[in-house]
Amino acid sequence: MKPLLHLLAAAILTFRLSADPLGEFLFPPDLMQRAQGEVQLTDAQRQHIQEEAEKMGTRFREVQERVEKEADALGALMKPEHVDVPAALAQLDRLLDAEREVKRAQIGFMIAIKNQLTPEQQAKLAAFRKTHDTDRAAAEELQRRLTAKAVRVGLAVEKFADAGGDPAPVAAIMGEVRELMKQGKAKEAEAAVDRALKVLGEGK
Repeated sequence: MKPLLHLLAAAILTFRLSADPLGEFLFPPDLMQRAQGEVQLTDAQRQHIQEEAEKMGTRFREVQERVEKEADALGALMKPEHVDVPAALAQLDRLLDAEREVKRAQIGFMIAIKNQLTPEQQAKLAAFRKTHDTDRAAAEELQRRLTAKAVRVGLAVEKFADAGGDPAPVAAIMGEVRELMKQGKAKEAEAAVDRALKVLGEGK
């Protein structure tokens, strides 16, 4: 149970956060939408991006269904009082592989967008983002904070279990955190992690 919770804390929390280290080089669809007046896509560019969006939407639904299936399977393995660690870790690997496919689909779509843009259009998008995305620094700080707290959970749960504590409530909270992250609710996820730390006696 202990190594499983450590991996869940370290891996799941850092997945699909709003701040992305590749964001400096790529242009997400929402940015394209907000800056369309600045970029002035040609009809050919607009059509190609729309076609890529449709293909990405189909692929995303497929991999998202796989993520949900693998997550449900992991949850079933976590329910018993005694967890089969090798089986649980193997299932966690399958879940992380599925989540990797989601990220791959997202990044692939943004690469397709970038490749359709001229250097001038890319420069305009970068300038628009720098001017309008005032929440970027806050999102990056939230990412750093969540990652640090995830590591604290992973370390504290081992000491907690060694001292005779029941890690099941922490596992339940981490499951809640994962669902919140899937919904893009990073602030709510951080509050849930804080609850996990409080259960573990690490609330300060």
